[in-house]
Amino acid sequence: MWDEMLESVEWLVEIRSTKQNIRYAITPTPHERERRGGHPATYTLPQSDRVAGPFFDARLLVRERRQGANDFTVWSREVSGVRVFMEGFRVLPYGEPGNDWLHLDRDYTSRSRAFAAIDGVDEFADPNVDRQAGLTVLPNDSFIGGVFLTDAGAPTLQMLVNREGFVPNQAFEQLERNVRAGADLLMRARAAARLAERQTRRQQRKTTAADPRSAETPLAVQRREELKAGVARAQEAAVSARQAVARGAYGEAEKALGSRDYSISVSPFSNYSPVPGNTKPPKPK
Repeated sequence: MWDEMLESVEWLVEIRSTKQNIRYAITPTPHERERRGGHPATYTLPQSDRVAGPFFDARLLVRERRQGANDFTVWSREVSGVRVFMEGFRVLPYGEPGNDWLHLDRDYTSRSRAFAAIDGVDEFADPNVDRQAGLTVLPNDSFIGGVFLTDAGAPTLQMLVNREGFVPNQAFEQLERNVRAGADLLMRARAAARLAERQTRRQQRKTTAADPRSAETPLAVQRREELKAGVARAQEAAVSARQAVARGAYGEAEKALGSRDYSISVSPFSNYSPVPGNTKPPKPK
């Protein structure tokens, strides 16, 4: 299933934190670039602590979110999340289902319209960013990735006594901010590539609000027109049938209706109105 997973990936970001700076390299996959466009971009942020870092490498990938419960969808959700490794060993619970150490699920739910880790940072400024781009924040299960640490590169990160995660000190908060900045840059670039697509949807919603019929699919329009034509034919048949009954031509009326459900029985009673499916006249009083 890894081959199918790779085909579902849309964007990726690589982060390298060194003593000099933190470098972010973002790019769409060839498949995504062909479908929606987008261009690679790099950003460099000065290192805030050149002694203790933390220094690390990370890679985050955004995959296409698929609905349903097929085997791939279920499996991909199980392996999603941004995991953390120290000296090659995984550090739990980061990346586990329900663990929101980068606050992606929180911001996805709140729809805050902001990229918390990069807004206001000069090195990440982009005057062409869509104001609605913050609404495109993705949840944890859209990401697959890992953060790779070493003892030498992160001397101030302290493991909890039960070894289930790190002590939430300044070093861990810095790691969290730096990785989340990479996720935000990736989501912002992804949103920019889909701007035209979102604008089209906005216009469609406005048009639909003004005229609900404008949202109809071609098939729905075809069916509506066919129904209108069918109703018109039925009305014409009813008029012809009434005229035939008035002349006493009951067979002609039945032929005009063209259905046994609307067959008309000859009746000597002037006050008898045929009812669909009724083939017996009422009994005389």
